[in-house]
Formats: sequence, C-alpha cells, structure tokens
Amino acid sequence: MLSEIVDVVLKSLYARSASLYNHSMVTGRLAQQLVVAGDLWRDYDPQQAHIAGLLHDAGKLFLPDAILLKSGPLDDTERGVMELHPIWGGQFCQGTVLETFKQVVLQHHEKPDGTGYPLGTREVCFEARIIQVADTLAALMDDRPYRREILHPHFLLRQVRETVEGLFAGEKERKVLHAVRVVLGLAEGKHARPPLSLVTT
Repeated sequence: MLSEIVDVVLKSLYARSASLYNHSMVTGRLAQQLVVAGDLWRDYDPQQAHIAGLLHDAGKLFLPDAILLKSGPLDDTERGVMELHPIWGGQFCQGTVLETFKQVVLQHHEKPDGTGYPLGTREVCFEARIIQVADTLAALMDDRPYRREILHPHFLLRQVRETVEGLFAGEKERKVLHAVRVVLGLAEGKHARPPLSLVTT
C-alpha cells in the first residue's frame, strides 16, 4: 500500500512539473546514500530516508502554476506562498499511510537556530536534517532557467558544508560531511556515487 501511494504522489509531481519530479527523485536517492555512506542507519533507516526524500516536496502540488512553474526567481510575495509548502505537505501526509513522514516533510526547511520556515522552530528532527542536506545538494544540481546546475564535486562540497554545519554538531556533523564526500566521490567508500549518476531524465 505504501509503495503504491508513493508512486501516485510521484506521478502527480511529474504531472505538475517534470523538474519537480526529477528533483524529488534525486533527493530521495541522495538521502538514502547519505545515510548509508555516513553509517547513520542506526539513526535513520535508509529506505525510510529514500521515501522521505521522494515525498519532501509533496506540498508543492498545491502551489499555483504561476509560482510553481515560474521561469525566474520568486518575488517576496511569491516566496511567502512557496514557504507554505511544508505545511501543506505535512497536512497531505496526516491521517494516511504517509503519516510516518509528516514531521520530516513539515520540518525539512527548519533550522536549529530558528531561522528556517515555515514555523521557525528550533526543534528539528534528525530525519528532517538529513533530508535538508539531500535537498540542498539536489537543488544545487538542478538546472534551472535562472541558474545552471553545479556538478563540480569540490564546489558542491563547499556549498553543502555550510548547510551541514548549521544542522549538525560533533560526531553527527563529521559523519554527515564524510557521507557528502563519499556521495560526491571525494572520499573512499564503497557506497560512493558520482553526481551525474543521480540525475534522472
């Protein structure tokens, strides 16, 4: 049942926007790889991370086309609407077989310092932090009308490091940064994947 519902969500994402679908697929794969490469499976089941990554932007299904499909940067008003998508995604999961993923979907843009959105909460679950790292990396690899994709591993690492350092500390930070290096092919690890292999068509 769960896999069937997730498949319906993915098909719905694709129907709204192929780029949104591709981004969700890449985020799911990255999330799973980060958990495995960082030896974080005791904290987060890799398959659950994969599904959460696939679902993280489900709330964008409820955005108007004028915002979702806009070919340039959003203005402040549009950005305010866009930043509601985690709430809509959490509501979408609530009371269904996707309930397990509600908190992750709701919190995947929140930050421990309270500067995130939509609620500005400082209490961010570990799972949402992993999805945020995967989401950030996937977004940098997206080819968008107003910005070309970034595929240089060292540049990607520099960009994602700031996200990781803002979300984790101590041993968890070390493990997640190592996982990012492995996924980008910048560290030894049997689970490494070159960035280009993550791009769906």
